[in-house]
Amino acid sequence: MHVFLSSTRTIPSKKNMLSLIPNDYDHHHGELDMSVNLGLPFFNEDTQSLKVKGACINGIVCLYGGAQFGNKDIVLWNPAMREFKVVPACPIDCPYYADYSVEGLGFGYDAKTKDYKVVRTVYIWEVNGPLYPHLIESILAFDMSHEVFLWMALPDLGNIRDASTKKSFNVLDTRIAIIVDHVVEGIEKSFDIWVMREYGVEESWTKQIKIGPLLGVDRPVGFGNNGNLLLVDHNGEVSFSPG
Repeated sequence: MHVFLSSTRTIPSKKNMLSLIPNDYDHHHGELDMSVNLGLPFFNEDTQSLKVKGACINGIVCLYGGAQFGNKDIVLWNPAMREFKVVPACPIDCPYYADYSVEGLGFGYDAKTKDYKVVRTVYIWEVNGPLYPHLIESILAFDMSHEVFLWMALPDLGNIRDASTKKSFNVLDTRIAIIVDHVVEGIEKSFDIWVMREYGVEESWTKQIKIGPLLGVDRPVGFGNNGNLLLVDHNGEVSFSPG
């Protein structure tokens, strides 16, 4: 089963709703007219910040219950088989005297060992006085097989440090893609799609398409198999924009 996890949102009952859409779904001919309660027995009802980390791989998604629960609430879940596995807690403790934050959690597949891996990055610092974040405009990639980090430069995306501009990373036709989200005149949004044509080659970055301005869009969530950009509105509903 190959699925694209479209959105996560909290509803008034404090229970989390996950929308699962096939990544080959054709919005021109298909209809989403039925919901199925799959159940999430591995999280309690107080979990309000349930998030999906990474893409769906071979029908498996990585769910994260929020930093307040620690990484005991990292779960690999196959919704089709209704099976899950809780990821063991990290055995490495941060120093008691240091401040830290969990900067990212990724889920991937190691083709060499034919196994799944969860990668967690933690930012630790010790300072006297104010903390000044060090902004680096680059991609930090992790080689699942050799377990090493790689740096990749970004293209010139313009003024992406503006508060109204955001960027997110995804995969489009097996290539790394960047979605740059711009606010237009306060209410509309436009999206620039950048694609790295050759893996690891900075000069191969290409601005593929500009979408919008669009009204009522909250954020992008990724691409379907047909290259369409999947967007979420302010109500948590999914819409499609031609890629």
